[in-house]
Amino acid sequence: MRTTNPLDRPRTRRSVLGATGVAIASSIAGCTNIVGSDSGDANAGGDNGGSSGTPQAATTPAGELPFMHTATGTTEYGVPLDGSPVMGADDAPVDIYYWSDYLCTYCSSFALQVHPQLLEEDVQAGRVRMVFLELPFKGENSVPAAVLAKCVWEQFAKDDPNAYWEWHQAIYQNQGDVDSGWADREKLLAITSDLGIDTGPIKDCINSSESEKREEIQTEIDLADRAALKGTPAFVLVNKAAYDGSDTVGDDGNVVKKVEGSHPYELFSKEIQSVLNAE
Repeated sequence: MRTTNPLDRPRTRRSVLGATGVAIASSIAGCTNIVGSDSGDANAGGDNGGSSGTPQAATTPAGELPFMHTATGTTEYGVPLDGSPVMGADDAPVDIYYWSDYLCTYCSSFALQVHPQLLEEDVQAGRVRMVFLELPFKGENSVPAAVLAKCVWEQFAKDDPNAYWEWHQAIYQNQGDVDSGWADREKLLAITSDLGIDTGPIKDCINSSESEKREEIQTEIDLADRAALKGTPAFVLVNKAAYDGSDTVGDDGNVVKKVEGSHPYELFSKEIQSVLNAE
């Protein structure tokens, strides 16, 4: 039976989306600087063979790579799925909640170098479902970029969800310096148009529902805040079958763990297996 959700802990900080920008917790000063080394939480997993539990059976996702699709409702961990891109089988034993900021260079490193391997090795095998979430804080264009991403997903979600992955990767491929203005709305729309995407519906979405999208993003910021995430990219891994709501994020041996930063695939693989093996 579900007891206390870690995300229901009292918040120790509050971020507020304004009309033109975002104020986020002072402890999130920029992209995480732990690339290439284990964070304290990520290091807690131990070797793949160190746990005694039995991994749940994998289920191959439906559809074609990269297995993007819509989902509804709220997960046991308290993450709303409506309005967020989802990758992988809904019955995958491990959920990975994935927060990013399009202006973060470490997010680019993860997206272009690590995420494709996670997709091929773990999502495709049916072990992992990933939920894409926004944590915009890096620069003045972070929130507008996150709003645009929400509207891009809205355009593709029903008829061509896999196209979102192409767009998501293309934005990181075109990433420039934070203060260069590369990610202002018009430039992002230009990148979108270069992919052959009709930007008219995206602009209409921004004009008609930007406030609604900002509220969705604020919810995702609050979720990151409650998980005590310090930067981007950031990930919370949950063994859905074993989770009962009582585990503290990041504790050794728990069915819920977090990883902060862009690390080699091997670290993610180790942590996925550790979460799978937890009881």
